Amino acid sequence: MTVNKDILRGKQMTVPVVIEVGAIGIPAILNDTVTAAAFAEQLPFTVRVSRYEHDYCGSADDLPCDTSQLRDGWSNGDIGYGAGYFSILFSAEDESAVYKDMMIIGHVDEAYLERIAKLDASLTVTVRRV
Repeated sequence: MTVNKDILRGKQMTVPVVIEVGAIGIPAILNDTVTAAAFAEQLPFTVRVSRYEHDYCGSADDLPCDTSQLRDGWSNGDIGYGAGYFSILFSAEDESAVYKDMMIIGHVDEAYLERIAKLDASLTVTVRRV
């Protein structure tokens, strides 16, 4: 797995997962946020997502959130969870600071970003522990 920006920011990464999209398995790691821990407890997690300009996003139940762990913007490859949505953010990190109070729960292997951006417009993803 390539080094991701969360590690460079000093966040302790904790739970290895795979995001399954059909026959494709995308390696990812959940971080040590309260929301990521709650998300890990409900794995496997399956959701129908739609492609938008910078992410794939689908409806999800609310999970506990420590507001001190919210941040502005994202890094390409971040996995977001909050405000009733699960998302895989694959582009536009340089423009993302305008998006406030983001809950980032993990990060996908950056070697898969280009492939993620080319997936179908609507698909089902399943997140499982490795």
